[in-house]
Amino acid sequence: MEDDWMTIDQAAEFLGVARRTLFNYAKQGKLRAFKAAVGGRTMFRRQDLEAFKTPQPRAARPEEKAV
Repeated sequence: MEDDWMTIDQAAEFLGVARRTLFNYAKQGKLRAFKAAVGGRTMFRRQDLEAFKTPQPRAARPEEKAV
């Protein structure tokens, strides 16, 4: 169960980004961050990080109509 969670440092290393970037992602709603009940550390769920790391398919552009 402990492996299901990562600290800010572990998550930053996992994604290859800076700690500040992770805080920005959380603030922008791109990633969910949680505060630990004891100690108040910022934690991230491994499954959220893995989903974020996986490339998402781009939406197709609507066809332009010929004039």
